[in-house]
Amino acid sequence: MIKNLILYHFTKDNIGENDSLVEKGSVYSGSLSNAPTQNFNEIELFFYSHAKSIISDSKVKNFRFKNPRVQIALNAVGVFENSEAFEEQSQEIADKLKSSIMGRFKNPFYLVVFTANILQEDCLCILKMEANIGVRVTNEVTLETLQNILPTGKARLQKAAIIFKEKTAAFIENRENGEPKTNIHSKVIDKLESNIAGYFFETFLDSQKVFADPNTNAQIAIDALVISSSPYIKEGYTTKDIVEVLRNELSVEKHTSFDYLAHTLEDYLDFSRSNNEVDIDNLGEFAFNVAYQKNNTVVKEFLAKYRRPPKVIITSKDKTDKVKISYYKALEDNQTVQRGESTEVDGEYITIKILKDLVEIKN
Repeated sequence: MIKNLILYHFTKDNIGENDSLVEKGSVYSGSLSNAPTQNFNEIELFFYSHAKSIISDSKVKNFRFKNPRVQIALNAVGVFENSEAFEEQSQEIADKLKSSIMGRFKNPFYLVVFTANILQEDCLCILKMEANIGVRVTNEVTLETLQNILPTGKARLQKAAIIFKEKTAAFIENRENGEPKTNIHSKVIDKLESNIAGYFFETFLDSQKVFADPNTNAQIAIDALVISSSPYIKEGYTTKDIVEVLRNELSVEKHTSFDYLAHTLEDYLDFSRSNNEVDIDNLGEFAFNVAYQKNNTVVKEFLAKYRRPPKVIITSKDKTDKVKISYYKALEDNQTVQRGESTEVDGEYITIKILKDLVEIKN
């Protein structure tokens, strides 16, 4: 299961607002026989199960490294050499996260780095997890700390990357098969946000999304077409109308292209101001170039489906607007919003708890 594992504890530096303190735990290797607790089997299974479930999670996104020399790509291969190399490479990973996040966090968290064989593939697993307040990681009490970050409601997965060793090595050694830009080097998930935080995948991992799954395809195409068409929108329409047309067009999964989607916007656009540089026939090409500049895995024809993020909606039973509350279901999934029920003397209630930092109340 797990071959090597190490923990790092990140806390805020009280002196430097944009810095963080990183405390390193012990390395556990091989059969993990050096673990000073009988409960490590449970802990090992917990982290391994996390990594395995991430790969098949519906919210996971596929990524590839920007070039063969980026640091995390080299770490993902070098980390497998031996225990000493694992410790050195893991320290580089922790240092890279520290420089990428630049102290922009409020609460302490753990960086969990381990190597494991998942579904017959060697993987480097990087997990960013919320930490219990006051829990410390030191060389002496690493495993006691590990027990405290088992899922208790106070410790949750925030972000994670599962990096495939062989696929990354093939990229570094220029021996990728098939169409290189569709090859996947890692799977990344963000449990706190609907979109993966830019500092995590772009700065820390030096990666870009693989333009492959229908939902990602739809969103990238919509974004590029909105940018490309916005100078030519007819009076009386706005970019919101363009977005809605494209979302409706892609509400059913289909094979499509930038050119086809551009033509669906014809009734909303006026190219008289384009000086003949842009028209309805080449708008799709312009949109493709916009998308390609952001992500060079983009292709002109693709499978797409726009999926509106699921919401929880609470309304009045009498169909009036006395009560109307809605929020994204993802906020419940990551426990930013918690919904429950309570019984009081004067009746039964639905309770909603929202993290205070997320909202602003206006009377």
